[in-house]
Amino acid sequence: MKEKIINCLKENWIKFSSIFLLAIGLFWFLGNNSPKCPEDFSNSEEKVSAFDKWTKNFYEKNPDASIGDLVDARNNYYRENNCTEALKRYNDYIAGDVDSGIKQMIEEIVDEALK
Repeated sequence: MKEKIINCLKENWIKFSSIFLLAIGLFWFLGNNSPKCPEDFSNSEEKVSAFDKWTKNFYEKNPDASIGDLVDARNNYYRENNCTEALKRYNDYIAGDVDSGIKQMIEEIVDEALK
């Protein structure tokens, strides 16, 4: 009788473990299909919302971080997620290869954020 109960528990444990691992695998697979790079989003509102969420999460984890720390972390994020277009835009901005109106708008946003 005891052996029968142990075998039943083992069978149920194997079933439970298999279901649990399958659920984790599905969660990982589906989670990795979510947009990561700015170009993955269908509109500007989604891009801004995702960046805002990412920024809030960054500052929750790094409350004393500077704007420079944020920029470095975001560039690392772009590299880790293979966001080539976003990295190209950043590099173009740093090199001064960007429209003067866009550059001014970016600088105004950064200045406002620093206040």
